[in-house]
Amino acid sequence: MRWPWNRRAERRAAALDYTSTIADAFEAAAAGGDVGRMANAVAAAEAAAGAWARAFASAAVTPATSTTSAVTPAVLACIGRELVLRGELVFDVRTRGGRLALLPAASWDVEGRGPDPSAWRYRVYLNAPSGTTVAMRPAAGVVHCTYSTDPARPWEGVSPIRRARLSAALASSLETRLSEEAGAATGRVLPFPDLGQDADKPTGPLAMLRADLAALKGKTALVPSMSANWEGSKAAAPVQDWKAHRIGADPPAALVSLRGDAERAILAACGLQPELAYGGGQAAALREAYRQFVHLSVAPIGRAVAA
Repeated sequence: MRWPWNRRAERRAAALDYTSTIADAFEAAAAGGDVGRMANAVAAAEAAAGAWARAFASAAVTPATSTTSAVTPAVLACIGRELVLRGELVFDVRTRGGRLALLPAASWDVEGRGPDPSAWRYRVYLNAPSGTTVAMRPAAGVVHCTYSTDPARPWEGVSPIRRARLSAALASSLETRLSEEAGAATGRVLPFPDLGQDADKPTGPLAMLRADLAALKGKTALVPSMSANWEGSKAAAPVQDWKAHRIGADPPAALVSLRGDAERAILAACGLQPELAYGGGQAAALREAYRQFVHLSVAPIGRAVAA
């Protein structure tokens, strides 16, 4: 690839640590769900994943041979997106018509007792419309791309969102709270005096008022004054006549501001300057932000993927 990328033999693999997997599951359950999956639903995560996918898809694989033809723009875009959202991606290496093909695995398990990654084996699950295919592959039979790894679990890729799990949890929680606010009941409440038991009958004043309001559509409706029927005392009547009050979403300004800060933290963790996602900056600042994204984020991870 022209960054340049020099392809070397893929030798990454992993061993499945059931104790750590179970511990992670308990931790996620105690935290109220899978932080990584929840954070992936935040718009900032999609903005970062989309930027990485487009940047990777724009790379050119050289030299153009029957082998490198397997690394298509679609494969590159898939790698860029999954590295940000999942932290890793495994491709099953197949041959089609004498050419190599890379099939992305929906999930995979890695087995192996020794420390040598080349001795580990992958159980890959490939989804299809009519079912799932399971295949066992040696380490040399797959391409395992990772964003980063933890020395305690070198067989597992770690995404930037998972690295910044506290910020990811905050962004996800704020997005949920604002979504709940936006989903609250909305409408207008029109105060109306108590006109007795007959007010809501089909021919009662309240029913007639409802019909008039429904038929308004920009027209004028003649309604009785709110100052009437208050035991003959205007002092007990409302100060204003027929004023509707709106109810609905009204999130605190601090919550909205904190959500923006949390999303900017997610973008920064993914190596993306917030200006590239939100805009609003000057052209020179945007060019510098894009230059930093390409040279300090995409190019180094791209070289690691090519290796």
